This record gives sequence, C-alpha cells and structure tokens, in this order.
Amino acid sequence: MRNGLTRSASDGLRRATKRHVGDTRVPGLVALVAKGDELHVEALGNLAVGGPPAARDSIFRIASTTKLITAAATLAVVEEGLIELDEPVDRVLPELAGRPVLRRMDGPLDESGPAVRAISTRDLDRQPWNASAAGPARRALAVQHRCIGAGRAARPRHP
Repeated sequence: MRNGLTRSASDGLRRATKRHVGDTRVPGLVALVAKGDELHVEALGNLAVGGPPAARDSIFRIASTTKLITAAATLAVVEEGLIELDEPVDRVLPELAGRPVLRRMDGPLDESGPAVRAISTRDLDRQPWNASAAGPARRALAVQHRCIGAGRAARPRHP
C-alpha cells in the first residue's frame, strides 16, 4: 500500500468510529478517509434508532453542524500550513477577490465600491454559534482558535 492507508490506520479508524455509535451516542455514521488514490469508508450503525443500517451512500441531516465541520476542516488546513489564518482568501477563493461592497449598510445596491481590505480565512471562520452547536465541540474549536492565534497548534487529547 505505497502512499496509501495502512491496515493499522484502517483498523484504527474503525475502532475510533465504533466508539461513537450506540444508544447513548449517535445511532450510526459513515466515515471516510482518503490518502493518495486510496479511499477507506466505514459505515456503522443505523440511520435512526431502530432504522435501516447506515450505508456508504447514506444521506444524513447535519443542519447547523456544518459550521463545526467547516471550522474544524479550516483549522486542520491551517495547521498543515496550506493557508494562513490571516491570509487573504483570494488565492483559494478567487471569486471573492476584488468584490464590491455597499458604501452604507442601508444604502442602495448601486452605491457600492471596493472593499477596504480582502476577506481573510479568519473572517470566514468567524461564524455565529447557535443553540444547536454542540458545547464540547464549540469549546474545542475555541481552544484551537486561541492556540493557532498564539502561533502554536493544539493537539487533541484522546482518552
């Protein structure tokens, strides 16, 4: 498995995901890991309590948890050094470069001009948390933000 997932990594993914499936956790999940051309998928549990089994192509309702997923993925990419938190996003999202903005919040749409500064990765990651956002995940991301802002990466601790 050159440049692919090792058997140990695949087994580790299964063990890690299996711990989160159950009556007091989530009824089911589908996890995906890719490395190089290799793809590993784990489908565990059920789509709902007493529902059909989770499958590779199952569709899940994730609602506001997308904010947490996006924030975590962004921080992982920052930690890998692929983007900087305060870097303008123009390089990776060229459609946001040079965008016009309203001169006044209450002004007409034809009264726009160039933005004072570019949108940064940090700007995109500043998302309002609503009541459905999970408390522990929100706290973990806040710690990660503080650590990255201080120039060091927070490493997750696993039980």
